[in-house]
Amino acid sequence: MAKIDLDLNSARKKIIPFLHKRKQWCKKQGMKPLSYCCYISYALLFVLVIMGCSACGNGDENSGAAIAPQISPSFSFFDVGVNTPYSRTLRSSLQNVLGDDAISSRNTIDLQINTDGFLAKYFPQLHKLSTSFNDPFGERVEHDTIKLTYRYAVKKDLPFDYVELLFSQYSHMPMIIRVFFEKDRLDVLSSLKAKYGDPGEFPWKQPNGKSLYWEKNGDVLFYSYVPNQFGVPEYQVTIYFTRRLQELLEKEQRGKGTGVDNQPASTGKAVF
Repeated sequence: MAKIDLDLNSARKKIIPFLHKRKQWCKKQGMKPLSYCCYISYALLFVLVIMGCSACGNGDENSGAAIAPQISPSFSFFDVGVNTPYSRTLRSSLQNVLGDDAISSRNTIDLQINTDGFLAKYFPQLHKLSTSFNDPFGERVEHDTIKLTYRYAVKKDLPFDYVELLFSQYSHMPMIIRVFFEKDRLDVLSSLKAKYGDPGEFPWKQPNGKSLYWEKNGDVLFYSYVPNQFGVPEYQVTIYFTRRLQELLEKEQRGKGTGVDNQPASTGKAVF
């Protein structure tokens, strides 16, 4: 509001001398008072319309989103962390790194990383969240979210087969990040250990399957070995910004959750 007031005050200082000059010009042309008053009115209207268009064009692209409070940072992926809101600028930046994307709204939320009761056994809070977002009888439940998916990162010389980021449509804050890759050519695991320390570890029921995990400020990062059909492990990194997921769940429960319906190349940014 302060910026708008400042712009209006600045505009007044420019408009008044402009109108005075137009009035003198009208008199010199021999125009009658009613004529040049009408002329000046049109000129004033034109200036105000231009000002209005300018104000609209300079508006915050996240103005439709609720203002989410900043919370303690935890994990990140290409600089997208728990306090990084979705925006056109962010989307463009990610496209430059990961290639073309697909965007969708009204998505499901499923936090399971292994179907054999892994979360229920080892991470009951995440299991409870996942259950709360879904129907107990298996009906599809969609939520006001923004999902970005990337399938062409290999064209950017990044060894990622699939990347997914899920944002709340209400706050525009990230809630889930998933990254799948067949081989760990970037040595992601070493980077995670260097940054976050030694992980915890839980086995899967499947042979060669397990999840390493880190917890920080209530959020959880998994580095999972996912056996393919031949039993050979592939890799999945999953970040759950648990606090942002909880915020969305609370909004929905209060009925306020609707929003606006080879060696890989270096990117110059830290991946995780």
